[in-house]
Amino acid sequence: MILSGGEPRGIVYAIYTFLQDVVGCRWWTAGAEQIPRVPDLAVPTLDMRYHPRFEFRVVTGLQAASFEARAWHRLSFDLTFDTGTHSITKQLPKKLFLEHPEWFMYCLDDGFPNKKYNFQATLRGFERTIRTETERNDLDFFREVIKIAKRTQRIPQQQCLNSEGARRTITRNALAELDANPDAWRTRPSVLWVTQNDGRYLCRCEKCAAVQSEEGSDSANWVRLVNGIAAEVEKRNPNVLVGMFAYLHTEAPPRKIKPRTVSYTHLRAHETRHDLVCRLLLEKK
Repeated sequence: MILSGGEPRGIVYAIYTFLQDVVGCRWWTAGAEQIPRVPDLAVPTLDMRYHPRFEFRVVTGLQAASFEARAWHRLSFDLTFDTGTHSITKQLPKKLFLEHPEWFMYCLDDGFPNKKYNFQATLRGFERTIRTETERNDLDFFREVIKIAKRTQRIPQQQCLNSEGARRTITRNALAELDANPDAWRTRPSVLWVTQNDGRYLCRCEKCAAVQSEEGSDSANWVRLVNGIAAEVEKRNPNVLVGMFAYLHTEAPPRKIKPRTVSYTHLRAHETRHDLVCRLLLEKK
């Protein structure tokens, strides 16, 4: 019997694929495994070729804390990029809220003052920060945010992705990451992330809410943004993937809008690089 594979760990992963799919071994997590007892193990004649559906697969936390667990699950653990960054804070810094509150999310005041993500609860959170975290050096910023928020009902927790000014700024700053250090993007896979902040905050302005209602998810607003950035990235470096998160209120895929697709020569003929990113995002979730 010959078990073989490509670099860097194809042979190891071929062995684990054989043990799982043919022999019936199961590795659930570190210290939890199921190995069949078969004294006279026999396997049928095999002629198997396996190509992973994902170009790379990443799991973080205890599930991948050891080399053995990473090997069992056939993970990509020598990537050259951050797999979990929240990029939007540098692509549309919160400090811009003071001058351009319309670039940031409109927050509903739904009449439930204790609801975590509504307008009044958020203002109370800002006020609590000012009152209790007195050692911070950005308290004047929070005071200005509260003033502007009371006037506009906008807050800097997420972005308004239907604001032309916000979209232009995010795109410009994302592309600046490519231009600042071109050599850093030569290895594959390279991913330029355009990703939301933590939390279930999302813009509920008239335009954003209309898209969310039509498409069934706020992911549609993000896909529209990422599609536009991907078109510009392709002109500079067609081998760079553009990634977004399937995360919290963007977990559900949009009903109609599709990620922009561009031929990517090292994938199988029916695959495209942004199809690949979408599969990556679903697995990341």
